[in-house]
Amino acid sequence: MDEHFRTFCHISDYGSDGYANLHRLIATSSPLVLWAPSSQLLHDPRCRITPEAFVRYVERGAVRIIGRENWLLDKEFRDEHRWPGARWDHTVDAAIRSIALHDQSLPPSRRRVTIAPDEQGLTRATEHVEQHPEVIESLREALTTGANELPLGVVQHASRYLSDPRDLAINILRPAYNHLDAIAMSETRAPFFLSRKESRFHELLSTLQEPGPAAPPKHHDAEVLADLTVQVLDLMRHLDRLRESSLDGFVDGEGHELLTRWLSAVCEDVSRLPPDSVRGAVVRRLRDEFDRGRLRDGWRDIAGSLEGVVSGAGLTSAVTEVLVQQLGVFTAIGLATGAVTMAHGLMQKLGHAKVPYEGASQWPFLYAFGKPASGRRHAEVGRLLDGLT
Repeated sequence: MDEHFRTFCHISDYGSDGYANLHRLIATSSPLVLWAPSSQLLHDPRCRITPEAFVRYVERGAVRIIGRENWLLDKEFRDEHRWPGARWDHTVDAAIRSIALHDQSLPPSRRRVTIAPDEQGLTRATEHVEQHPEVIESLREALTTGANELPLGVVQHASRYLSDPRDLAINILRPAYNHLDAIAMSETRAPFFLSRKESRFHELLSTLQEPGPAAPPKHHDAEVLADLTVQVLDLMRHLDRLRESSLDGFVDGEGHELLTRWLSAVCEDVSRLPPDSVRGAVVRRLRDEFDRGRLRDGWRDIAGSLEGVVSGAGLTSAVTEVLVQQLGVFTAIGLATGAVTMAHGLMQKLGHAKVPYEGASQWPFLYAFGKPASGRRHAEVGRLLDGLT
């Protein structure tokens, strides 16, 4: 699979909320890189990606995985893990293990599953606390009074150390350092932060990061990415209400490339905006493009187009039946004459045939309906955008 918008998500840190968004993350990424995903959470009722479909996405390279060796290869380690979400699922995890072993000989950029080196987070976190003991109290306060500003996985892990402030600080910093390493390994500058509320964690990442060519986003950029992530997923959530097609068909088709290229351009443009202009930027961009788009389904367009002017005798019986049902007796009489008609154009307006669409991308229609713009589809997307702007 070609890369147009490589993203990364530490998905299990968000629990079931992360997996409820998995299909949207896949749709908006090319490819999506996940850190140590949980096969158990693929069974969560809110997750729309089946275990079998998840394996297919990994096999095709639409989803890439990075994880420690014991997580990816060791069934006993997973089954004995204290977190229930770690349990080994043969359908998913045996397949991922097989891909990981197969891809070890490939260049890192081509690996679908990458075995990460042993973690450095614990060592670096311990050193940081020893060198900066003042962080112990501030991190204790961050967890006890602002837990919603930290990822769920970090809170769950660190909360086991509440009785010892020093260990608590180390076990907040430990996943923070590991997050930085994971983002760097993913080779993306567009990590998905699934909640705006994680501002304290973004700030923590900013204070810990080191300079270098693969340095993760600065604090300001992380805040912007968190805001953009929420905007993108909210837009996709609304488009899901119109969904008439499978995600497989979208990811395999033109719409996926159009969407990921569009998002890449949005992120590039937003990076030049002042922070106070970022809120609402995604929907504004789509609304502006939608308003500039022109659906060539007006009567002059239809009559003036060779595609829109067809003979009634050339229509199939199926098309005739649809027109009879939707246009009634008047249209049926028109078809019976055998004269040159606007039947194909009428089909376009009713949403049963492709309509030339100029000046804007087709991806919203391909994602929602699995088909390009038509009169009906254009109107439905327009109403959706009206409700968002």
